[in-house]
Formats: sequence, structure tokens, C-alpha cells
Amino acid sequence: MPATDILGKIGEKVGSELNSISADITTNTNNIATNASNIATNTTDIATNASNIATNTTDIATNASNIATNTTDIATNVTDIATNASNIATNTSDIATNASNIASNDTDISALQTKTSSLATDGNSAAFSGNVSAQNLTLSGDLTVNGTTTTLNSTTVEIEDNIIEVNLVGSDGSTTGTTGGMQVNRGSGQDKAQVVWDNTADLFSLKKGTADAKLNVGDVDAEKLIVPNGSAILINQVSLGNYSSFETEFLANL
Repeated sequence: MPATDILGKIGEKVGSELNSISADITTNTNNIATNASNIATNTTDIATNASNIATNTTDIATNASNIATNTTDIATNVTDIATNASNIATNTSDIATNASNIASNDTDISALQTKTSSLATDGNSAAFSGNVSAQNLTLSGDLTVNGTTTTLNSTTVEIEDNIIEVNLVGSDGSTTGTTGGMQVNRGSGQDKAQVVWDNTADLFSLKKGTADAKLNVGDVDAEKLIVPNGSAILINQVSLGNYSSFETEFLANL
């Protein structure tokens, strides 16, 4: 019950205040403990945040490096794409060229198949009805030409045989023409020069067209030399003359 005297009132008041102070102390103690826990938690959080900041700094540096690498890779890829586009265009052109070559080869193969039908089954001989052309031709056997004209467009003709036979009319040599020899082309509009054997006259003759041609030699070693007359023989560009001119001048000067 409430106090009625002064000391009772004081005791009541002091007890009430002490009770309130005790409650506040308990509350403050609890708050201090809570604050200490919060401080410890904050300290841990600060350490965690500092670690996270360091990790983030490292990640940022790594990301910056990755971005730089990716930028370089993108530039390289752009160059590669341009190169690939150029290669594709080149390949497209090559494919078109190859397609054209294949078509051409098909034509050549078809022509070759037509030509190979002329080859003998033993592979040792062949017969062609058309023309045959080649870069080079080497024969290990004999060459027989049965045509009427043999044309050589060579600048140099080399023949190992030391005697060349012409005028072989019959295939067995049983017949021959009346003349045979060598003819020299002297150019357009010029008579051809000839060294001809005359079988009827049994002698060689030099011709320029149908006219007799001159022979210029150093030394003549012959068993017999026949000329129409001495005037046809020149010594140092002076006519040798003949016996008639010798006799006339001899008798005139006796």
C-alpha cells in the first residue's frame, strides 16, 4: 500500500527510482551487447566488402583485358571475313573456270574417244582418216609418207644419211624421171635455181629458170670439161676464147 509518512514516501520513491534505474541498466546492457554484436557483424561485413571490392577491382581489370582482347578478335574477325569474302569470290571464279575446262575436256575426251577407235587392238599401230597434230614426234622405226606433197616448215634440217636419193618414181626404183636434182627458191617473182641431172644427155646442168646458170668455183679437177665455146670460160673476167680466135690472130701476126 502507499506510504503515508515522509521516510516511507522517500523509501517508496528511492525504491521506484532504483527499480527504474535497474531496468534501464538491464536495457542498456542488452543494448550494449546488441551493439557489440552489431559492431562485430559490421566489422565482418566491412572485411567482406573490402575483399569484395578487391575481387571486383581484379574482375574489372580482367574484364578490361577481355574487352581489349575481344576488340582485337573482332578486328581480326572483320579482316578474316573480308578475306573469306575475297576467297569466296575467287573460288566462284575458279569454279566457273573449272566448269568451263571440264566442258572443254569433255569435248576433247569425246574427240579422243573418236580418235582412239582408230587404234589397233594390239596397241602397235593406228590408222587415222583426218589430220593429226603433235608438239614433238619421235619415231623409233621407219617413216613412210604415201601422199603427193611433203611440206617441212623447219628452219634447220639435219639428216644423218650422207647420200640423199631423189627421182625415185617407182616404189621399187624400177622407173625414174628423165631429170632429177635440187631446186632453190629465190623469192617471189624470181626464177628458181636448179642443179639438175639430165638422164637423156647423161650430164648435170645448172639452170636459172629455163636458162643456163653460171658456176663460180675455185679449182676444177675434171677428166673432161665441155663448154659450148671458149668465150664461155672467163679467167679474171676475161674470155678465154677458142682455137679459131687463136688461129686468126696467130696467122695475122706471122
